[in-house]
Amino acid sequence: MRKYSYRVRFAKLGKLRFLSHHDLMRTVERAVRRADLPVAMSEGFNPRPRIAFPAALQLGIESEDEVFEIDLAAWLAPDALLSRLVAELPPELPARSVDPLRVGVKEEVGVLLYCIEFLTLPPPSPADLEAALARTQIKLERPSPDGARTIDVRPYIKSLKLENGRLYAEIIVTPSGSARIDEILRALGLPSDLMGEAWLARKLRTDIIPRRKPVRPAAAPQPRS
Repeated sequence: MRKYSYRVRFAKLGKLRFLSHHDLMRTVERAVRRADLPVAMSEGFNPRPRIAFPAALQLGIESEDEVFEIDLAAWLAPDALLSRLVAELPPELPARSVDPLRVGVKEEVGVLLYCIEFLTLPPPSPADLEAALARTQIKLERPSPDGARTIDVRPYIKSLKLENGRLYAEIIVTPSGSARIDEILRALGLPSDLMGEAWLARKLRTDIIPRRKPVRPAAAPQPRS
């Protein structure tokens, strides 16, 4: 069956910034059902609407530019799809734009731009940013269900800039991982566990880029016979 794919950009604002990724998916699915969209379904014993979220937002952070992708079983003009989503999504999850996806073109999330506002916490100095960017490695402990593990967040930091007391951070997303906002603060030597009290963050932009080829490790040299 032919399907028609679209990319929907939306915001996540206000109290709904505390909506978990799982609850966000359910909220969007309910809105799609109420909008009576001809959504394509997955195959198998438990068919699900073909709706994908290529990037999960950290809980408690607002966003001006979130993305989900949806497959429809029938063509619908992007403006019509947008208006039907706007009518059914909560005001704190406003749909901003809809674009059809090009057939055969593979894309993925490449860079995220965040703005961090400091409430009771002094912002980092330009020298702090320069020192962090000059480092070749920034190793931090990341908690996980299997225990803490050490990661290097430096490859994920594209740029750091201070304007009017706010920190603007471009974070690279790769198929193997990325960095979190609290980890960016820790990389700058700042406390990261006081979101909402000492600092607030908002995602401003989600850049979509052509899908990158996986990097395969070089084959080990074979001994000569």
